[in-house]
Amino acid sequence: MKVKAIRDVYYNNRRWKKGAIFELQEMKGLKLNKLTGKLEPHTFTVEEQFSATTMERLDGEAPIAQAKVTPKVRTPKTLAQAAKTDRTVVSDLEVI
Repeated sequence: MKVKAIRDVYYNNRRWKKGAIFELQEMKGLKLNKLTGKLEPHTFTVEEQFSATTMERLDGEAPIAQAKVTPKVRTPKTLAQAAKTDRTVVSDLEVI
């Protein structure tokens, strides 16, 4: 089922921003059996996962959002750059 996030939502190990369009799929997991008090295998249906407070159903005409991954590149600081900050320089290789 295609849905649209009407507010920020966390689904399928990912955060979806307001307005994002994504698809709910059946998932396998564990569910607590209230009679025995034990966790048992369970397949969570799309209807069980749907939340009217955070999602809006779509007719299927909207495209699915693709994950945009932008790696964060960390650049090493030179001794001159470290000297401009208020950090203490211990050696040429280490900045604290």
